[in-house]
Amino acid sequence: MISEIRLEQEGVNDACATVTAWFVVDGQRVTEGDALLEIETSKVTVEITAPGDGYVVPAVPVRHEAQVGDVVAFVCANDDDLDEARTRRVRPAAAEPSDAGAQRFSPAALDYVQEHSIPLDAFDGTSVVTLRDAEAAAKALTSAAAEPLGRAKALEVERLTKANVLNASITVQFDGAAVRKRAAGAPVPSMRLLAIVVHAIASALREFPALNAWFDDGVRAHSTIEVGIAIDLDDGLKVGVVHNADKLDLAATEARVGELISRYLNGALTVSDVTGGGVTVSDLSMEDVLFFQPLLNDGQALAIGLGGDRVLPGEPITITATFDHRVTTGREVSQFLNRCRHTMTDHEEIP
Repeated sequence: MISEIRLEQEGVNDACATVTAWFVVDGQRVTEGDALLEIETSKVTVEITAPGDGYVVPAVPVRHEAQVGDVVAFVCANDDDLDEARTRRVRPAAAEPSDAGAQRFSPAALDYVQEHSIPLDAFDGTSVVTLRDAEAAAKALTSAAAEPLGRAKALEVERLTKANVLNASITVQFDGAAVRKRAAGAPVPSMRLLAIVVHAIASALREFPALNAWFDDGVRAHSTIEVGIAIDLDDGLKVGVVHNADKLDLAATEARVGELISRYLNGALTVSDVTGGGVTVSDLSMEDVLFFQPLLNDGQALAIGLGGDRVLPGEPITITATFDHRVTTGREVSQFLNRCRHTMTDHEEIP
C-alpha cells in the first residue's frame, strides 16, 4: 500500500509553499513522527512528519513550489511498492519562453530580502531563493567591516541607547501652492507630485551620501541611490523602488512611479520592483494630512513622510524625516530637508 502525504492548509498561511530541505533519502525506512521534509511559507518554516511507519519516497525536489493539496511524499508499507511510488514523482515542467531564466523567491525569502534591503545580485546563479539563501546573503553582506564610529559619536550612541531614543524626526514646512499647481497639469497630479519629491530626495542624497546608509554594528553605506515609495491602494501595503533614482530626470522618475503604481494595481509587481530601497517615502499630502512621522525600516537610516493640507492658506506641504541617530545628526538631516525643499520649489516643469 502506498500512502500519499499532501501539503495541507492547516498550519500553512499561503496557497503554496517552497520545499527547502529533505531529512530523509529515497527508500529510507521511517517510523511515525519522523521528520521528512521542511517547507517554507510567507510566515513560518514547517516540518512535515511521517504519518506512519514505512519506506519514504520524496515526490518533489528541494526548491519545488508546491500548492496546497499537492503530493509531496509517498510512504510505502512495503519496500516492494517503492518502484511504483517513484513513477508518481513530480517531473520538472519545461519553462515557458517568457519565464526562461526567471528567478523565483519563496514568500518568506522575499519578505526577508525586502526587510533587509538585500540587492538581487547577491542571488545570481540561484534559480529559487529560500529563506536560508536570504539569511546567508545578509550574513555575507554584513561580514565586511563596517565604518567604525568615532569616540564622540560612540559616546552619543551609548547615551541614546540607554535613553531608548535612537530615532528622531525633523520637519520642514513651506508654501505648496506653486508645487501643487505644477503637479495639477499632469494626468494624475498626485503621481506628478510624488515624482517631484522622489527626484528631489535622490538629488539631495548625492549631496548628503552619509544618509544613504544603515547601522549594523557600525555604519554601512548603500552603493546606489534607491528610493522606495509606499503604495497602499486597498490591496495591502507594498513598497515599489525607483532604482538608481539619482540618474533619472524628472520625466523618467514620473514614468517609473507611474509604472510601479500600475503594476501594483494589476498585481504585477516583480521581485526587482519591491527590493533594494535605501530610503522610503510615504505620501499623505493628497489626503490633507499636514504632518505625520514615518516609521524607519530595517536596513535604512532615513524615512520620509510627505504631508500637506490643500484647505489651509498657501496649501502648505511638509517633509518629515525620521532618522537613525547612530548614522547621522539632526543638523545634517535639517540641511538635507532644506535641500529637498529648495529643489521642489525651484523644480523645472515637465514638458
